[in-house]
Amino acid sequence: MPHNRLIPFLCCILFIGSTQIGAAQKTFKISSQAPERSIWGKALIKIAQKVSAVTDGEVEFKIFHGGVQGDEQTVLRKMRVKQLHGAGFIGQGLSIINPDALALTLPALFESQEEFEYVLDKVGPEISQACAKKGYQVLSYPQLGYAFAFSRDPIHSIDDLKSSKPWLIQGDVMSSELFDVLDVSPVSASVGEVLPALNSGMIRLVFSPPTAVIAMQWHDKLSFRLSREIIPTMGVLLVDLERWNTLPRNTRKKVRQVVNLEIARLNKAVLKTNDKAIEVLERRGMETIQVNDELAQIVVDASEQVAQRLADKAFSKSFLERILKAAADYREKNAGK
Repeated sequence: MPHNRLIPFLCCILFIGSTQIGAAQKTFKISSQAPERSIWGKALIKIAQKVSAVTDGEVEFKIFHGGVQGDEQTVLRKMRVKQLHGAGFIGQGLSIINPDALALTLPALFESQEEFEYVLDKVGPEISQACAKKGYQVLSYPQLGYAFAFSRDPIHSIDDLKSSKPWLIQGDVMSSELFDVLDVSPVSASVGEVLPALNSGMIRLVFSPPTAVIAMQWHDKLSFRLSREIIPTMGVLLVDLERWNTLPRNTRKKVRQVVNLEIARLNKAVLKTNDKAIEVLERRGMETIQVNDELAQIVVDASEQVAQRLADKAFSKSFLERILKAAADYREKNAGK
C-alpha cells in the first residue's frame, strides 16, 4: 500500500478501535434482587430502554434480575473488582456502604409513609455524599413500601412470635438486634433461599412489603398478615462512581433525568400496588390479624433498646438524632391534619 494511503488507513483503524473501547466503557452491568416481571424489574427495564434512547446508545444499562449475581454482599464484592458496575439494593446493601443508613430501618420509628419520605428528603443527600466517598454514585432511592409481618401461623403474643421461626436476611444487623432483644431465634438466609425454606417449614415468618411477598412467590406458603406496619423499606439504585464520571456531564444529566422520572413513577405505583396486593392476598384467603396494644408496645420498647444498643456502634448517634429531628418537624408541620 502506498505510503500516502497507509497513514489515513491506520488513523481510521485507530479511530474505530477507540470508539469501540469507549462504547464498552459506557455499558453498566447492574444487578438487582427483584424478579424481572416484578414492578421493580419492569421499572429497571424501562430505565435501561430510555437511557439508551436519550443517549443515542452512548450509555447502556444491562440488568441482571432476580439475584442471579448473588446476594448483596456478593454483588458489592463484584462491584469492587469491576465485574459489575451498579446495583439495586435494599436497605441492607445500602447500610454496608453507609452504616448510618441503617438508622432509617428502626422498627416503629415513623408514623406514616409520608413522614418517612419527608425525612429521607432531608437526610438523603447526606447518605448520597457518604456513598460517593466510598466510590458509589447514588442515582435514586426506590421505595418498596412498608413491611408487614407475614406468617404461616397466627401471631397474637410475644410467645407466638418467639416460636415463629422468622427470616433474618444475612447481614441484617438491625433485625438481628431486634430479635435478640425480643428473645426470638431467627433463621438466617439469603433472599433466594427464602422460598425453599418456606416450603420446608424452616422459615415460618417473613417481614416484607405485600407486593414483594407476591413477586417472590412467598404468599402461597403464608396464611396470616399482622395489621400494623413495621418499617418503611427502601432501596437504592447506584453505580460505580469512577465509571459514572467517565460520562460527559451532559450525558450524566440525561441519565439522571430518566432515572429520577421513572423512579418517581415507580414509587407512586408501589404504594398503590401494595394496597392492591393486600386485597389480593385477602381474596386468596390470607387472614389479617389485628395487632393488640400489648404486643405493639413490646415491639416499640424493643426498638428503643435497639437504638440505644446500636447508636455510635452500627450507626452514628448524631445521624439518628437528625432523623428524629426531621420526623418531629414533620409532625409539628402536619399536626391536626
